[in-house]
Amino acid sequence: MEDQRSSSHSDGSATESSPLFGRSYTYWSPVEEGVTLSWRDLSVYVLLKQKGQPYKRIINNVSGAVRAGSLVALMGSSGAGKTSLMTALAYRTADHTVVEGDVLVNGQPMGDYMRDISGFMHQVDLFIDHLTVSEHLHIMARLRLDRRTTSQERKQRVLEIMRNLSLLKCRRSKISTISGGEKKRLSFASELLTDPPLLFCDEPTTGLDSYSAQKLIAMMNLMASSGKTIVCTIHQPSSQIFKMFSQVILLASGRLAYMGATSNAAEFFESLGYRIPANYNPADFYIRTLAVLPVSEDSCKQAIKTICDHFAVSDFAKEIDVIVQYEFHMARTMQIPTLFTKSRSSTFDTVFTSSIVT
Repeated sequence: MEDQRSSSHSDGSATESSPLFGRSYTYWSPVEEGVTLSWRDLSVYVLLKQKGQPYKRIINNVSGAVRAGSLVALMGSSGAGKTSLMTALAYRTADHTVVEGDVLVNGQPMGDYMRDISGFMHQVDLFIDHLTVSEHLHIMARLRLDRRTTSQERKQRVLEIMRNLSLLKCRRSKISTISGGEKKRLSFASELLTDPPLLFCDEPTTGLDSYSAQKLIAMMNLMASSGKTIVCTIHQPSSQIFKMFSQVILLASGRLAYMGATSNAAEFFESLGYRIPANYNPADFYIRTLAVLPVSEDSCKQAIKTICDHFAVSDFAKEIDVIVQYEFHMARTMQIPTLFTKSRSSTFDTVFTSSIVT
């Protein structure tokens, strides 16, 4: 009898054995396969202007992986390195930032092609206020979609996006008059025009009321269930929103304090004596546990070090390491020319553009 392997993991992501995300050693197409993002020994430094101290390390030698079909919450207290890690993984670091380590996309080194297969939703919404919602999306469609896309295909894509993100009722409204939740969805819609398989969102719920925030994350959850990989930095999510994420990455002082299924985080912290109180928001508990308080800075740093050290040798870390090792094994054995680190190859261009036009 044919091997009936499960097509999903306990973290809610799809496996490489599923029909949708079958991985090939001779064919590379994140659009068709979904994106598994992996990184090893990643460090991020910010250059300083101070004499005697040329740089500051923000991310300290972290490794991890995010499978296709995952909705990931990247969390930590202020200054933990959330945005620095996400911009490094998205290949969108600033000029004064230095990144060391390896990042792979489905077994291939990350490169300029990341801007073609991924979207990046910034925390601050930038719009021309006198444009209507529909005008903004049509302009963005002309700028972002392949030039071979016909006018009718662009109109259809914009209409589909507005329908999926509940923007049809305000499509003729000027952006200056729509609500904060509608602006967030419009910003999200702009990144979805090319239907990227990988999305990065920098605090997408900031400034939204609880209903609007929950509605936006629910949309992301639905997209992840269809195969997209979505990574979000998020600040103080409600317990309902936190449960929607299949995976959580907790950072503390630039190190990994936990990475894995959201449902397993409580078990890890409880094993170290940190039990979540009854009726307490788990997200708030984790962030508070990993925060450095000014009144007890030394003891907080020591507690954080203990948590990070224990995670590094835990079964949860070993589970992530298996995925990382598999992805780097793919990198060594895939029979595909490494043409993606500097510019897009013609093969990738054909695969990508044909996928977004159809």
